[in-house]
Amino acid sequence: MVTHTQAPLQVPPPAPHDPALRASMHEHLGWDIRAHARNDPGHAYLATRGMLHMQLWHKRAQISILTPSKLTRSSYHLWSPTRHVQVCCYTQLSELLRDDFHLNAPCERLVRHFEALLVWAPALTNIKTCLKT
Repeated sequence: MVTHTQAPLQVPPPAPHDPALRASMHEHLGWDIRAHARNDPGHAYLATRGMLHMQLWHKRAQISILTPSKLTRSSYHLWSPTRHVQVCCYTQLSELLRDDFHLNAPCERLVRHFEALLVWAPALTNIKTCLKT
């Protein structure tokens, strides 16, 4: 008799943690850096309201982290199937991932690089555009 084992059904996280809501910008050591694409209709809306953010998505562990913005009350917001946590800084986020999930956080310098490119630069561009009109 042959028995088959199935992997547990993985349901996508709820919004705003669903990775399908953002485009993949870079992958590094199991972490997918995701952000709203510039041609996404929600991009300008989020940028002009201080809600533009990135998502750090670990598919294997099913962990989503939203970076600080008005959407997350200026903190990191972690979602997993078993936990929902807000932490104030990257150091606390790294410790939480290491201690509770046995994962290394993405390189902080890499995250800051993409944050500057994908969050802060577009937000400033949209603010300048709004000021001109």
